[in-house]
Parts: sequence; structure tokens; C-alpha cells
Amino acid sequence: MKILGDPYLLRRFLRLRLVAQRQPVFAAFLLDRKQRLVRFSEIARGENDCVPVYPKQVVRELLA
Repeated sequence: MKILGDPYLLRRFLRLRLVAQRQPVFAAFLLDRKQRLVRFSEIARGENDCVPVYPKQVVRELLA
């Protein structure tokens, strides 16, 4: 996907997906072995200025 190779497109994508959120979000780009985008996933949401993220949440999302 071209979005990872172009900083302008990447910034625009992140603004569209994350700036409108009312809560802080921990998100990840899930890639395959050849560093191609499989999907963008919002893994955890927080409150105020903190997003607690636990390793099991990330692993669960990777295995899904």
C-alpha cells in the first residue's frame, strides 16, 4: 500500500483516523513479513492523557 511510503499520505490518514477521537488511542500498523500493510488497528483507548496498553492486547490483535 502506498500510504506507508508517502509521509504526506500517512500524516493525512492518521489525522483522519485519530484526531477526531475524543479519547487518546493506541493504534498500530500491522505489517506482513515483507513490510506490507495488512491492516490498521486501534488496540486500546484511554482516558484524559493516558492509554494503558498491555502486551496481551497487542498479541491478541496480532493473532486475530
